[in-house]
Amino acid sequence: MCSKSVSSSSPLVWLVCIVLTLVAGATSRADLAADYQALISGTAGQVIASPGTPGSVAMFGTAAFPVLLGTASPVQAVMGAGRYGDSYASTAARAVATAHTGFFDTAGGARSTLFTNSVLWAGKQATPAATTVAVVSNTTVKDYLTAQGYTTTAVTSFPAQWDPKLGIHVT
Repeated sequence: MCSKSVSSSSPLVWLVCIVLTLVAGATSRADLAADYQALISGTAGQVIASPGTPGSVAMFGTAAFPVLLGTASPVQAVMGAGRYGDSYASTAARAVATAHTGFFDTAGGARSTLFTNSVLWAGKQATPAATTVAVVSNTTVKDYLTAQGYTTTAVTSFPAQWDPKLGIHVT
């Protein structure tokens, strides 16, 4: 950032550039910390049991992070999230990936909290009522999200029935 816009060799100018770069980086990390807190909100102190035998998920890029880690050795992420294109912009698309469909829990408890937090975070809305969700071929999840206050639409395939106005989709 500074190397292209600063032609001076003054140590003070370069120090200012380094500080500005570090501040920009700290702001980005703070956004990810807030994202992580939004995803795990309401689960503090709860045991989040693994559904079945999950695999693992891999996160790539500076705007991606693990949400849940498994306990088996070697420790691997079983849930991850991130922003599209390594972007920290509030308009960047968001995604949450899980290593097992059992994390889409509708029975209550910590996994259900993670699931609904994930839908809300991915939809970039403050409340479920403001979030529209397309649910692919899963009546149980659709009914659960509707009961939680989300506007839901059932679709039979993705992306064939995708409408950008739907906000987010759950497969």
